[in-house]
Amino acid sequence: MARTTEISSTEALERWLARLDNEDLPILNRTVQRLCEIAADTDASTQELATVVLQDAALTSGVLRTANSALFNRTGQEISTISRSVVLLGFDTVRTIGISLSVIDTLLRGSTRERLLRIMRESVFAATQARLLAREQGMAGTEQVFVAALLLRLGEMAFWCFCDEAEARAMEQGLAREDQPSALLEREVLGFRLQELSGYLARSWRLGDLIEHTLQSRRDVAKGQVGCIRLGHRIEAGVRQHGWQSNAVADLVKVVVDQCGVTTARVRSLLGQAREESVRIAEAFGIPEAAAAPATAAASAEDEAAVRVHRPAPVLQLKILRELSVAMRERPSTHTVLEMILEGLHRGVGMDRTLIAIYNQERTALKVRYAVGDQVDAVAETLGGDLAGADMAVVRAALHGQSVLQLMNLGTEEQARYHAELFQRRIGGLDAVLAPLVIRKREIGVIYTDRIPSRRLLDGEAVQSVLHFSDQANLALEHITA
Repeated sequence: MARTTEISSTEALERWLARLDNEDLPILNRTVQRLCEIAADTDASTQELATVVLQDAALTSGVLRTANSALFNRTGQEISTISRSVVLLGFDTVRTIGISLSVIDTLLRGSTRERLLRIMRESVFAATQARLLAREQGMAGTEQVFVAALLLRLGEMAFWCFCDEAEARAMEQGLAREDQPSALLEREVLGFRLQELSGYLARSWRLGDLIEHTLQSRRDVAKGQVGCIRLGHRIEAGVRQHGWQSNAVADLVKVVVDQCGVTTARVRSLLGQAREESVRIAEAFGIPEAAAAPATAAASAEDEAAVRVHRPAPVLQLKILRELSVAMRERPSTHTVLEMILEGLHRGVGMDRTLIAIYNQERTALKVRYAVGDQVDAVAETLGGDLAGADMAVVRAALHGQSVLQLMNLGTEEQARYHAELFQRRIGGLDAVLAPLVIRKREIGVIYTDRIPSRRLLDGEAVQSVLHFSDQANLALEHITA
């Protein structure tokens, strides 16, 4: 792995940059630069954002593809224009998608080595964790934190995309030995550190002050936006290298506890949430699976516990709905109706956890009467908690509004997102559906259902099936109490 010692670090770096100039990165330069300028401009308009995206046909296609993915588009209605995606998803979200896809799609046009795919997924996990930490502390600019964390290892991504086979082989052999710090290995093989390449690209493409400040900061910084980015990457590295239950990760959890002023259990919940969300984001961004995804390679003992998964069974759904219709002729009990709905959602729609909670006599609290699935205790405790609490605002909204709510599809209004996040903390995941039980325009309880334990997406088809069963439940209850 010897290199020519008379070539200086600067000369070696300049040779590599000249190589990048002959690739597709100048196009990436202009698009990302303009999107980052919009990110820094608080007065930027929706039209300016749409214009930049529309100037790049590939980026336009990618943004619309991502906007229509199950992660971002929970309405099931096709989004066919950039302007409509901004309205439905929000300005900051579309801008983040645009910057992320500009980088990812360009790099994936090169050599999609397994190492590149792993670094991309590791970066998505770190960025997701950084954004959650920033949100937890009530910081502004959380989407900028996500982008800066995502691009912090841009030099590594560019290397593994455009390096030649000899360079790739030398780096792989050195990394396999694990007896030499990566910074020394990079200098030995390339003549410069890949972090230097990241810094140069950040400056030349004007990716923003945040990523430059982070690259120039100490690795152990824990405060502010830079601290969130650094902690996101340190947590990702700790999980990847040592595992979720390692002392290294436990030490980082303590740092987050001190920084955010929250409990250890809350930080562990954030780690799990970041892992779940990052897998969905990587899929939405079109990053293929590598041999070992960083967010799932080293699961804790609890995460490794088998979750009994029921796959969606459309034929079974129809059978249960038909049986419910037949049963209506015999005026079944409320218990029978709700048991059939519970089974239809669990076995037919393929939901992991389904619970039905009913108002107490004073209508001041809910009590879970029916539950099926793994890991239901946390949800049962949440639904049976203080109904007036801030973390139950989404439940109250479903009940009082007598409308079905999906946590990942509450729109872009800040208060709605805040209440959704409070509830998400309690249930241990990102997405769930709440459907009210209503008899003659008076709500009597709520159906809760999710796929959180198995970390499967709630796609549009699943949500529509839940809506169908909740509608049938209300019709049946109306009928038997008439």
